[in-house]
Amino acid sequence: MADGAAQSGAELLAFERFREASAQPLAYGYGHGPRGLRELRAREFGRLAGTVYLDHAGATLFPESQLRSFTRDLLENVYGNPHSQNISSKLTQDTVEQVRYRVLAHFHASPEDYSVIFTAGSTAALKLVAEAFPWVPRGPGSSGSLFCYLTDSHTSVVGMRLVATARNVTSIPVRPEDMWSAEKRGAAASDPDCQLPHLFCYPAQSNFSGTRYPLSWIGEVTAGRMCPVSAPAPGRWFVLLDAASYASTSPLDLSAHQADFVSLSFYKIFGFPTGLGALLVHNRMAPLLRKTYFGGGTAAAYLAGEDFYIPRPSVAERFEDGTIPFLDVIALKHGFDALERLTGGMENVQQHTFTLARYTYAALCSLRYPNGAPVVRIYSDSEFHSPEVQGPVINFNVLDASGNVVGYSQVEKMASLFNIQVRTGCFCNTGACQRHLGISDEMVKKHLQAGHVCGDDVDLVDGQPTGSVRISFGYMSTLEDAQAFLKFIIATRLRPQRSQPVPQAVPGEAGTAPAESEAQSTMPATVPTTVPATVPTTMPATLSTTVPATVPTTVPATGPTTVLTTVPATGPTTVLTTVPATGPTTVLTTVPATGPTTVLTTVPATGPTTVLTTVPATGPTTVLTTVPATMPTTVPTTVPTTVPTTVPITVPATVPTTMPATLSTTVPATVHTTVHTTVPTTVPATVPATGHRPSPSPREDTPTASRAGNDWPPAGGAVCLCPPLPEATGPLQVPPEKAAAAPGGGLGPHVITNLFLYPIKSCAAFEVTQWPVGHQGLLYDRSWMVVNHNGICLSQKQEPRLCLVQPCIDLQQRIMVIRAKGMEPIEVPLEENGEWVQICQSKVCADRVNTHDCGEKISSWLSRFLGRPCHLIKQSSDFQRNSKKSHGKGQSAGTPATLSLVNEAQYLLINRSSVLELQQQLNASDESGREELFPMRELISRFRANIITSGASAFEEEKWEEISIGSLHFQVLGPCHRCQMICIDQQTGQRNQDVFQKLSESRERKVNFGVYLMHMSLDFSSPCFLSVGSQVLPVLKENIESHDLPASEKHQNVVS
Repeated sequence: MADGAAQSGAELLAFERFREASAQPLAYGYGHGPRGLRELRAREFGRLAGTVYLDHAGATLFPESQLRSFTRDLLENVYGNPHSQNISSKLTQDTVEQVRYRVLAHFHASPEDYSVIFTAGSTAALKLVAEAFPWVPRGPGSSGSLFCYLTDSHTSVVGMRLVATARNVTSIPVRPEDMWSAEKRGAAASDPDCQLPHLFCYPAQSNFSGTRYPLSWIGEVTAGRMCPVSAPAPGRWFVLLDAASYASTSPLDLSAHQADFVSLSFYKIFGFPTGLGALLVHNRMAPLLRKTYFGGGTAAAYLAGEDFYIPRPSVAERFEDGTIPFLDVIALKHGFDALERLTGGMENVQQHTFTLARYTYAALCSLRYPNGAPVVRIYSDSEFHSPEVQGPVINFNVLDASGNVVGYSQVEKMASLFNIQVRTGCFCNTGACQRHLGISDEMVKKHLQAGHVCGDDVDLVDGQPTGSVRISFGYMSTLEDAQAFLKFIIATRLRPQRSQPVPQAVPGEAGTAPAESEAQSTMPATVPTTVPATVPTTMPATLSTTVPATVPTTVPATGPTTVLTTVPATGPTTVLTTVPATGPTTVLTTVPATGPTTVLTTVPATGPTTVLTTVPATGPTTVLTTVPATMPTTVPTTVPTTVPTTVPITVPATVPTTMPATLSTTVPATVHTTVHTTVPTTVPATVPATGHRPSPSPREDTPTASRAGNDWPPAGGAVCLCPPLPEATGPLQVPPEKAAAAPGGGLGPHVITNLFLYPIKSCAAFEVTQWPVGHQGLLYDRSWMVVNHNGICLSQKQEPRLCLVQPCIDLQQRIMVIRAKGMEPIEVPLEENGEWVQICQSKVCADRVNTHDCGEKISSWLSRFLGRPCHLIKQSSDFQRNSKKSHGKGQSAGTPATLSLVNEAQYLLINRSSVLELQQQLNASDESGREELFPMRELISRFRANIITSGASAFEEEKWEEISIGSLHFQVLGPCHRCQMICIDQQTGQRNQDVFQKLSESRERKVNFGVYLMHMSLDFSSPCFLSVGSQVLPVLKENIESHDLPASEKHQNVVS
């Protein structure tokens, strides 16, 4: 821990106090103070406003003045091909040579000592050395050349061994520990006359950890005073220095450390141009290099019909095959100019970036959980004491309070929600990753068998990390960047502990809670009782009184709730029970009253509800029960009255009559009794098979108005006003016993409660009650997508306002109507027409797809709304995109499932009980005091599923092997691994990281939610549909057996 400046806990380390405690001066900025650096940042890097960019080791950023200067140069001069002799070509030749001198001067090298060979990047420079080095193969009487490389090397260095192997040359990996031992050991005496060439390659700075290896190794190895291998290796050693990472933020003096080869990458220094590097070759080595190919511009003379070739004398001309990217080379001049003007040189850059890295390192080391456990584990060979041994790179993994690693993929996704850009994985340096993380060779192979490959997001295998998180600073990085990152770690790992434990959801959405979770309490009847049942309670409220009583009971329940109210009153009594429940609810009210009694029960429930009211009254009694239910509801009311009684029961159901509220009213009255039962349904008595739920409000502006994703009502209130298809007119029929929960409790019927499709990828949902099934899933689900001006698919991760674009499909008129706030509705035909003339290619999850551009009219509409140039494209009807997932049981290996523009599979299913459990956890951890921070319907919309079900326990869906819905059968492909899109409120487009973080915490650091489905087999001899209310029959993985049900039940709600 640097200088003991760090402190424990969750406080942010004060920068000035940190600098004062440092044993050595720490520079920040470039001589103009913090204000000057902020002004530089605003002037040159305005595009970073609101973004914290911490991947400078991957690619740094160019300043605006550099690009303007380069552009002005191109506009004012004519640069021709340097292989010609005209005036413009001569200008190019001279400018390129001037840049070569500038490169050498930057590294304190003279043209007498070094030559500059421009390459396609650092990797190409390394490959050139491997191919041109004068290797001596093993053979009789000779051990041959050796190629030694530090294990803490980039993949491009390790890859050189393939070339060496092809030349019959031995490759030897060398651990850093071996080199540090060799420093002390020295080299064994060897034959000075032996000139057998060997090559040792190592990085000046590890791109993994930022460790800086001694530049003194260059002279020690080439002079024979130090040997990379312990066994005697007679011959002459040459050194290849990989300076790509080191040179990005530090000065490199080749006059003091004369490596034979130095590989460089310019975009890591300047940010622009990309795809340009260089190999600096010491001129003493140049005559030894061999070429196996010659290209344009490299030959002094050659014959086409005879094996005759004379190379050019200059090493640069010999090895720069073809025309170099001369405009990119010219751009380097402007990069050097800008860097010098803005920073004053690489020495200043080194000091500035090291100060930021050291401060961040010290602050991270100080962070501790309340139990004293560290928040991060840092992988480093130094304690950041000096820029001589450590670059501005910090590599780490986040830990939980128990010391378990939080997967790097989850950290990266969370960071992106804070607009912080980091790098994750192994950073093309498997050797360093294995060394620091303790990953054996066998584990690497095991990880590969488990599906992990370099560059993916499989961050944990059997709880062990496969990679880590890296942050790195550049010359334009600021203290605010470092502190924003530290605040992010504190906010996500060290938030104040909650006083209330996170409740566990009671499985299911229907029926009552188990008896042991009922509430019991005895209170004076004149005291209002409030039971906010957001946690399972164990004591039912029992209210006993012998005087005129008013008993108001309010239960704003968000989980399964039971409210038992008993009032054995002997005086006038009023019992008011309000249960705005969003989970399965039972309201039992018993009033054995002997005086005038009023029982008012209101249950605006969005979950399956049972309301039992018993009034064996001997006095005038009024029982008012209101259940504006959006889910199957049972209201049994028993009034064995002996006096005049009125029992009005109102159930303004907003669900179709295929899911009716069951009203059981029993009045064994001994006097005149009136029972009013009213069910003012807002849907037709029968719903056509492709029908949609009509608008609950007459305010819809047109007969074809859509209720899309950011305006859909609770379950049971979805709408879509498209006319039914002529060939599908069958009504939906669900037996009442399947539509309502059993009064005694349980999970209730296992049915589909909502159906959604997303016609335009990443845009708003479109809810339906019944919808045709196609070869690729729900018909027209994700058939379109929005792309930017380069044809790259836009998602809500880049453009959150896409969720405000509301598509509605009208199957009768064969159009899609698109709406957005402030925009006039626009229509797009469902199929290609004459206006869609442009065929283009795009990519979805690395898959190439053929698409049609939907025209300039919709392109202009979307561009105006989103404020950026974009187009709407549709997958071509004659293009087939095959799934990479394994085929279903009902399909042969030769008939892979086909996909629309979805990411993974044809369908995504989520379970309401799983959403309910997450909702409880989120609301329990809310410090604002609001009763419901995340409403159920708003949470459901975030997960963008096609099929929403009820009747299963939380996360039971992850145990399913397959499911059947009527005659349709689906294979469950596995859980959906969530990205940060679930943090976007689909009604507003605003981000909130709580959902992602809570899901990560509660699901053991894996953000899985919902399961993917794929057709197992399809018969399209007649139309097939999915319907709300259809029964879902799952088969568990450990019990692959069919559910034996009557055929009448097995085919409910599927028209085919």
